[in-house]
Amino acid sequence: MKRDRILVLFFLVLLGVYSLVTCAPAQVPVGELSVIRITKKATVDEKGDLHVNLEWKIPTQALYAEIKTNYPNPYMLLREFLPRRATCESANTKVEYNDLQRSFQLSTDFLGAAVNRQGRWEVYMGKGTECIWVENQKVTFLQIIPADSQMIEVMDLMVILPQKASSIRYEEDKGLLTYALPEKLATGHCELKVSVESKPRIMAAIYKLYGNSQVFEESMWVAKGLFKNNGKSNIRDLKISYKLGEYSEASVPKGYSLIVPGGTVADLYYPVISSKVTDLITRTPVDLQISYTYQDEKGTAYSDAAVERLEILGMNQIEFSNLTEEDRTGTWAGSFSNGPLLAAWVTHLDPPVKAFAGMVSQLAGGVPTALNPESAIKFCKALYDLEVANGMAYQTPSGFLTEYSPGQDIKYPRDVLRDKSGTCVDLAILYASVCEAVGLKAILIVIPGHAFPVVVLPDGRSLPVESTAISGPQGAAPFNTAVQIGSQNLSQLQAGMYYAVNVEAMHQEGVVSPELPKLEADILKRWGWHLPDTGGN
Repeated sequence: MKRDRILVLFFLVLLGVYSLVTCAPAQVPVGELSVIRITKKATVDEKGDLHVNLEWKIPTQALYAEIKTNYPNPYMLLREFLPRRATCESANTKVEYNDLQRSFQLSTDFLGAAVNRQGRWEVYMGKGTECIWVENQKVTFLQIIPADSQMIEVMDLMVILPQKASSIRYEEDKGLLTYALPEKLATGHCELKVSVESKPRIMAAIYKLYGNSQVFEESMWVAKGLFKNNGKSNIRDLKISYKLGEYSEASVPKGYSLIVPGGTVADLYYPVISSKVTDLITRTPVDLQISYTYQDEKGTAYSDAAVERLEILGMNQIEFSNLTEEDRTGTWAGSFSNGPLLAAWVTHLDPPVKAFAGMVSQLAGGVPTALNPESAIKFCKALYDLEVANGMAYQTPSGFLTEYSPGQDIKYPRDVLRDKSGTCVDLAILYASVCEAVGLKAILIVIPGHAFPVVVLPDGRSLPVESTAISGPQGAAPFNTAVQIGSQNLSQLQAGMYYAVNVEAMHQEGVVSPELPKLEADILKRWGWHLPDTGGN
């Protein structure tokens, strides 16, 4: 179970010498690394419900006070500390701060956390969770989570299985804890209560992402079916299938071998959506069909179906938050929790964007952009100057990035080039796309009411650019001024009030651009783009 390696790693973390290779490249001096200790105890009952008690200990009084200030209501922290909560069905939840212990404490029940498949019960612990000890019906796990360059979360979790659990195994590559339980004969009337929760809206622009159950803490599901055995009989061989109107095939039925009386199955639907959704321009209603079959203990077969109506947003529309009502906290971060999905609009491989990047390189003198910071800065300046020379304009919509809206329009870079105008988000995305097209890493900073790009230079330094400074009542600001404004905005970021969208990281995680219609090779010329007259320089 890799017990020795994990224990050594754990002590290195406590000593502050573990290198956070997945975080920022800056090295953290020994003694400055904050370790947040999470202790979690979970008991699985014979129905498959998971009863959880969690304590989240804050390392310093200053950090504890900051957390309480930013999140005065402890329920606002649930989504932060239990990201998989949206994939489960919870009940009897209680959260509170403990000032004496300098901790955040939670107790809750996850219904149907353990399910029976092919005669064995299984609990999903999450990939990356290390099992370090198994003793009788007690299983101990350790998870180390880099939070940022100066903070790390260390969670030790003890799972207590039912007293008669046997043949306990942990499949680390799948993150599955499995065990066997003796079956109890249960006959009587059969009653399966079914309820379905679906996302009210899904986005055509990220249609590829919905089929991946592993991204964004598994939160990209489209529907969650809750199947509860309210009868006296065991329910056997439950099979569930979904279909998203004309935009998906019927899913392969997912099977559950046994639901005991009082037991629950929470089933998630991650649809493989057809590329036909890329033809949608405006919101389009679609019916989600759920079909299911099962048997009682006597072998009597049952079947039924349910239908949920939802909307598919048009290709240019984003829903900045699709949290359920119970998960919304009223905070800005919650209202714009889909901010990282803006990476799907960064189309650095789109031919018009690549052609535009070529024009910028020509204006910059053909410098090898990604090799040294001086050349990169020269390219970034040429990009800004080319937009100014061609009359690019900044548009300001009312309430943008401050008020929640079910769907807001975002232009793709090709559309910004065509219109020679865009919002702060549109202009930031165009700037990031062009930089990514030549190998420069870009980050989108989203704050209340605004967005701007940050370019990561080849030496690791950041170059923030106020991409809206290309126009205004006083005309365009010089590039150096745009950088100064961007640097000032970057220095004023407040915890819980911004998203830093690492474009490359999001693309690697699966937030990729949709297919866009093919355009003519000379489309930039047709749109009126030209290199400025530099007087022969």
